[in-house]
Amino acid sequence: MTVHIATDGETVKRIARLHGFLNWRTLWDHPKNAGLRAQRDSPNTLVPGDEIFVPEHKTRTEACATGTHHAFVAPRERTTLELRLMVDDNSSLAGWAFTLRIGGTEVSGIVPESGLIRHDVPDDLEEAILHVVPPGEGSDSPEALTSRLKIGFLHAPSTESGALSRLHNLGYYDLAADEPVDKPLADAGFSRFQTDKQIADGPTAETHTRTTLAAEHGC
Repeated sequence: MTVHIATDGETVKRIARLHGFLNWRTLWDHPKNAGLRAQRDSPNTLVPGDEIFVPEHKTRTEACATGTHHAFVAPRERTTLELRLMVDDNSSLAGWAFTLRIGGTEVSGIVPESGLIRHDVPDDLEEAILHVVPPGEGSDSPEALTSRLKIGFLHAPSTESGALSRLHNLGYYDLAADEPVDKPLADAGFSRFQTDKQIADGPTAETHTRTTLAAEHGC
């Protein structure tokens, strides 16, 4: 029996692979991790210090005839990075050219009407670079935007860092999550978000705000 203590940037899938499991659900769905599931909702939004129970490996036996070859295929789920590119008026960057750099690979295309970009990525990817350019302009356009994406570092929305990261990504807070918190700026951002989403003051306002943040952000 092992208890793994999560560090920043770890997800259940990465922890499962670290301990030799191809299927991350073996850890996530284990009864001893029920409390973690209730607390975090998603296996991709762990917080440093979270405890994940890691069960022992089970030996599987297969009958095989001698004198021939046998192929064993291990199932493996894909890891998909999903981005939604929007502007302040809630419209998408449809028509903009994008380049997504994943390790030594570059993926290019045009942002669709939905603003959604999806691409399969390695399980252990921790960073990607996104570059977007307005229609008809070159990559050196002053209107072009470049973002460094930290994969797996988005904490649960119930935490301060998780809420501020989503607020930042949605355009309501200027500072990144790894910068010192500016409380007046953060409070103003939360206030603008609550106004835009018509979240009334009251005893459930904070919970409603964080739930809505997660829904608007997509996770």
